[in-house]
Amino acid sequence: RSKSPFIDLRLLVKRNFLLATTAVAFTGAFMLSSLYIIPNYLLQVQGYDAFQVGKVLLWGGPVQIPFTLMVPFLLKRFQARPVVITGCVSFFVASYLSVSMTHLTAGDQFILPQIFRAIGSSFVIAPLSGLAFADIEQKSVGSAVALYNLMRTLGGSVTIAGFGTFLSQRYIFHFSRISEKINMASPVVRETLDRAANLYATRWPSGEEQAVLTLGKILNREAYIMAFSDVFFVMAISILFVILMVVLIKKSKAVSTGPVLDH
Repeated sequence: RSKSPFIDLRLLVKRNFLLATTAVAFTGAFMLSSLYIIPNYLLQVQGYDAFQVGKVLLWGGPVQIPFTLMVPFLLKRFQARPVVITGCVSFFVASYLSVSMTHLTAGDQFILPQIFRAIGSSFVIAPLSGLAFADIEQKSVGSAVALYNLMRTLGGSVTIAGFGTFLSQRYIFHFSRISEKINMASPVVRETLDRAANLYATRWPSGEEQAVLTLGKILNREAYIMAFSDVFFVMAISILFVILMVVLIKKSKAVSTGPVLDH
């Protein structure tokens, strides 16, 4: 055991640092996962191209700039914890607004969540780093910065992989459940297919086959929509845990915006 380790893991014993780094892992996961989930939804379900997805994500940038400039003034008048909690509430609202999705949920419906997400990012990043480093001795700052950045990056990368797997599993689950409810012998289903087949018969020789294919596409779409809704629900719940962590952080004598961190 070295008295001067390259990275001092004993810093994780400090309550405030442990809670703040865990919180930043969750918030980092939230921000990066949003940049993964929303484009995937728009591409897979709504058929957007890359340019259209970019226009939706662009709404967060202009909003984040003024709110980020507000943070130093807010920290002079308020403690860091209420500012971080305000940002986490914005994250929660951003996710909650996307939970009740339908096939009509498209780019316009993600503009307001993107605005709330941008506000949350502004109010969380700098104040949370200040809470993490407030009680760290000067000699340990290097190790603290390394651990803080590691937790933030690790939280984002692991969560993206986890949400990718979760999304696939929930899609399979919902597709199976919906398929179980579709009885091809049902008079309602047969009537719907017959109407669709007659409509398609004017354009394709195999109208009934096209009707069945269309039904399959609808089932596939609805299963994906419910799977994405589940992801946003889990993201909203995870932010509630972050709020709890921030509440448990003890008040420090002085809270700055922390050292300069790698973004």
